[in-house]
Amino acid sequence: MRIPSIVALALLWTYSQTATAGYHKCHETILTSTCLVKGDYIYDKTLSDLDNIRARQNMKCLEGSDVYAQELYTLFPSLPNHTKSAFCHIKKIYIVPGDTIYGAKALRSYDLKKVKYTTEKFSNDVSVKMASLKPNGFIMKISKEARFDIRETEEEFETRVYQMYFGVDVYRDGYSSELPKYIYEGDKMRSALYSTIVHEVGHFFDYSGNYSGSLVWNQTGDKMVSTSKWFNLSWEVVEEKDDRGYFFFKGAPLVPNELKLKGIVPEYHYKASEYRQITRQLRDSAFVSFYSMANKKEDFAEIYKAITMRGNLRLIQDGETLIDNSKRPNPILQQKMDYMRKLLKNGFEKIYEQKPHMFPIETSSL
Repeated sequence: MRIPSIVALALLWTYSQTATAGYHKCHETILTSTCLVKGDYIYDKTLSDLDNIRARQNMKCLEGSDVYAQELYTLFPSLPNHTKSAFCHIKKIYIVPGDTIYGAKALRSYDLKKVKYTTEKFSNDVSVKMASLKPNGFIMKISKEARFDIRETEEEFETRVYQMYFGVDVYRDGYSSELPKYIYEGDKMRSALYSTIVHEVGHFFDYSGNYSGSLVWNQTGDKMVSTSKWFNLSWEVVEEKDDRGYFFFKGAPLVPNELKLKGIVPEYHYKASEYRQITRQLRDSAFVSFYSMANKKEDFAEIYKAITMRGNLRLIQDGETLIDNSKRPNPILQQKMDYMRKLLKNGFEKIYEQKPHMFPIETSSL
């Protein structure tokens, strides 16, 4: 019985070496960057923006960080190759305990040793000293409770998120038998942690090239537009008011008027009785999930995940396939996915900034 065990170990070692070939540095980064922290960083209004960034990037690591580092280290060989390469540019992976409102977050990291100071004049008698920063990498925050304490498969995760849009709280009441569930087709079942990491790296990839686009004024100055080819395939620029009555511009999903589809809104749920109609509209839309309609950046990250991850997901009910992710009919969605495949030839070496981040340090009268 010892021979099969030795063979199995040898095959596992060979797979690990092959899977991480060319990504050794990125792989090892996990062991030095993973950090269990006391809690999520809360913005301190008594500090400057610059000092808040400094505090966020230097949270204290607690005992037990190595446990999470080892789990991520073990997961790394199975990640898509493009996703692996992002880890060479990740400065910190914070494992955040407590009741977070997210599964994970993707943030930019900044080189705080290279701060440039300038003085910006805002009026005839007021000037502001500004600190300018440029990003030098990425920070990933992962919820300890949502992705480590709760052990979901990708099937369970995708089903829970789908049913959430119809008012089902799976954590409280369990899965609804009246609504469809996702099944995974592939060589090995993936975890929600795996799926989440790929999604967040999709945000890092967006940051690296600003692929989802920035909104800018057109030449005549009468409306906002996007210069992003990817954005313009299925998003439009709309003007809205915030709670204080100020106007702002954002991207809104382009869908036919008869569709009821909306992005993620905590107070909003579709009627469970309409799940077939709503699901059919999702299937035929230019979006891979409800969450991808939340905003252009989530759409980009969801497309990234759909393209890079192996295997397939099908949404089924009573043996009937309602959505097969490998057979989505919308031609715009296919264009977005084809464009993503072209973008994947690029890496994470450069991090786009429309302009350096500027933070007010002090104000003076002249």
